[in-house]
Amino acid sequence: MALFLCDLVAKAILWTLHNQKLTPPNEESTNDFSYLATKILPLRMIKYTNQFLVKLEDLIAESDYFLRYEKGNFKSGYCLLHDQKIIIVNKFFTTEGKINILLEIIRTASLNTSKFSEKSLKLYEELSQEEVKL
Repeated sequence: MALFLCDLVAKAILWTLHNQKLTPPNEESTNDFSYLATKILPLRMIKYTNQFLVKLEDLIAESDYFLRYEKGNFKSGYCLLHDQKIIIVNKFFTTEGKINILLEIIRTASLNTSKFSEKSLKLYEELSQEEVKL
C-alpha cells in the first residue's frame, strides 16, 4: 500500500514538473526517481526560517558585499550596486521573501569566496549549483 502511494505521489510530482516545462529527458524516465530527486530534493534544503536567513546573511557578510535592509520601491525587491558592493533589500519583505531574494542574489552575483569558512563555502557551492524553482 505504501509503495502504491509513493508511486502515485511520484507521478503527481512528475506531472507537475512536466507542466512547469521541467520534463524528463525522455519518456522512459517518467518513472525515474533519480530525475525526480534532482528536481525535488533541493527544495528540502531550503528552510524558510530566521536561522536560514541568518546563514545567508552570514554568507554574504563573509564576501566583499555589504547587506542592508532599507525601505524602497525596488521592482525586484532589491538593489545590487556592483561597484560599491552593496546589496539593499526591501526591509518590509517577509522572511520567505528575504530568503528568496538573497538566494537569487547569491546565484547571480559573483561573490569572493576566498574569505569563506568551510561551512560557508559548502553552503555557497550547494546554493549556486542548484537550479531551484521557488
